[in-house]
Amino acid sequence: MTAKHFKPKNIDVVEINPATAAILRGENKKDPLAGIYSAFTSSDKETAVNIYNEEGRSFLSRNKAPRYDIVQLNGVDLLSTLK
Repeated sequence: MTAKHFKPKNIDVVEINPATAAILRGENKKDPLAGIYSAFTSSDKETAVNIYNEEGRSFLSRNKAPRYDIVQLNGVDLLSTLK
């Protein structure tokens, strides 16, 4: 979440994996790593952070109201598993 370094007003995080979204939200308090990302994924006085658990392309197609300065997509190379 390097985006928070630049102090934008809003950050929308869209994560398709529910387990990853839960980690980012710090929901599993029994996990020894719970909260490890809270400095980057928690809202503060300068930046509102929203974490959504859904597929990124459908999120963007349904939420037309906000305009984004940056959209970062991280893909997984599924073809490498076939080698």
